[in-house]
Amino acid sequence: MFILSDQQFAVLLQEGGFDSSRHERVRFVDIGAGDGEISAVLLKAIRILNTDVIVDPLQRKLAGLCASG
Repeated sequence: MFILSDQQFAVLLQEGGFDSSRHERVRFVDIGAGDGEISAVLLKAIRILNTDVIVDPLQRKLAGLCASG
């Protein structure tokens, strides 16, 4: 279930003070509590605000750390 579209999420981020133009790379963590759809919407929202930004989801990196720990 989505509460916000990617466009609405982008507006929320921008109005909340997130300025993606200040960053070349943005990292976020998907903790794996669902199907990843909310993270996909967040990714699209960030790319709406700045098409040149590199978005680094950390879920795979964290999964590797947990498996080796």
